[in-house]
Amino acid sequence: MPQRSSRAQLALLDVEPRPLSLAAHAVEPAQGAPETDREQLDLFAERARLARELDAALRLGDFLRASEIRRQFEDTHGALEDSRALDLVDRLAPQLASPLPEVAVPAWGEVALELRPYPRLRRLVTDGVLGRLAESHMASALLSHDAGILPELAEIVRRRAPDGTSEARPLVRDALLAGRPLDPRDFAWDESVADLLAEDEEPRWLACLGLIHRLWSAPQPAAPDLDAVRQAFAMPGSQEDAALAFWSCLLVAEHSGDDEATLHEARRRLKRLRPAYHALYMRRVRPRDT
Repeated sequence: MPQRSSRAQLALLDVEPRPLSLAAHAVEPAQGAPETDREQLDLFAERARLARELDAALRLGDFLRASEIRRQFEDTHGALEDSRALDLVDRLAPQLASPLPEVAVPAWGEVALELRPYPRLRRLVTDGVLGRLAESHMASALLSHDAGILPELAEIVRRRAPDGTSEARPLVRDALLAGRPLDPRDFAWDESVADLLAEDEEPRWLACLGLIHRLWSAPQPAAPDLDAVRQAFAMPGSQEDAALAFWSCLLVAEHSGDDEATLHEARRRLKRLRPAYHALYMRRVRPRDT
């Protein structure tokens, strides 16, 4: 094996793609350069090619192929600096590559924890697992296997969908309505959502506030939502119940159409449930709705 310095060891996935930028400087040696220089450039070009292929295999979710490329790389060029992290990816390659969410999602969860010190590698593996699964499964189905994948999955939806933001944010909305606290740092890719999550509020109130601020739309009200407006008003016994009642009234107010009586009753109940949020809502509705 040719001798190489520690500088030649490739830090494959710690930073933005180094192989491509280095390969761009792989110029032909000057005429008459020693043959050893040409050999070193040939080795460099091959190393860069394998690194790019490894990136692509991970991003596409072809983890078995990624393992083969890694072996080719290390047989010639020595161990990668991310070798320990890639060991786990290799061990779980069949599970990570599975088309079954119940197999692939838990495997991704195990790998994702190990890869936190390697953000670039983690992004590639996330695309290869969750991005691949999102092409053939509903986001809600994937979340049913592990609610913890929400930040990564929502970002993938945002990047890939034609109108990504409008499709990704409802995933956040539904998690909040389910009472799940979310860390704003996990949603740095959507500044408006991150700002909302930084508010000192319970999750269900944040879902209401997000609708008021037009971060997401209001689904059509279901029968329980309509009942929340039609039945005699009683102040809920907890803040969680109050937030859910407020949410139901928001849905009815947003979809009341020409039913003026229902619209005004929904708004009255919003004011009784949380006056400050009612005031915010009334400031954002169109003048002809008031």
